[in-house]
Amino acid sequence: MRTTLSMRPTGWFQIGWSSTVPPSGVIPLRYFGQDLVAWRDGRGVVRVLDAYCQHLGANLAHGGRVTERGIQCPFHGWTWNSDGRNVAIPYQDRPNRARRIRSWPVVERDEVLFLWHDAQGRAPYFEVPDLTTDVSPDLTGLTLQPALPDGVSHYPGMRVHPQFVVENAVDVHHFQFVHGTGRSPVILREEVTETTWHSVAGFGRRWADGVDRPGDRRSTITIHWVGIGFAYNAEHTPDG
Repeated sequence: MRTTLSMRPTGWFQIGWSSTVPPSGVIPLRYFGQDLVAWRDGRGVVRVLDAYCQHLGANLAHGGRVTERGIQCPFHGWTWNSDGRNVAIPYQDRPNRARRIRSWPVVERDEVLFLWHDAQGRAPYFEVPDLTTDVSPDLTGLTLQPALPDGVSHYPGMRVHPQFVVENAVDVHHFQFVHGTGRSPVILREEVTETTWHSVAGFGRRWADGVDRPGDRRSTITIHWVGIGFAYNAEHTPDG
């Protein structure tokens, strides 16, 4: 099938949980075809750089150590700050200001770690929503189930183009065949901006006329996407 979207899309993408990177911890990551290193600095902030030291190429994720100034290479002790700049060489009186490692924007929110990726190298131009304050009006007053590590499914061997994920979200007719809903849902409301997509879909005969009845959320699903890497769903059943 011919696709039109890049295999490396723009957005915020989950790279782990808050517990993934413990205090002063250093862990290896691999995303977007890149080896990365993540660490939590002395202030408790998670940082991410390309993994390889710009001195002689050692992988900082394997043996690297968190210091007051950044992450120290296990090979020759060069220290790199959160911006990827060399700030210390233990056997010289000044750092190497010409060398730099790529740094990645990271946000830690709702116990989730998000990494910004843009194929064109642009800085983040939209935010990761806070589920405690930035939820849709459709979800006001509801208690959201927090995202937790034990609720995650991993498919490391599956190669799926990002376009398929996006198409699945807006494809109402797969529900009756894949999920056994009996009939396709009806889109009751849809709102689209440059970076978000929000919809409310109704299931069953009661919604066949496509009328959005305020306050009646039984047998509906609310979907909210921010970019391609972040989404949350709220499913309402006849039992609540």
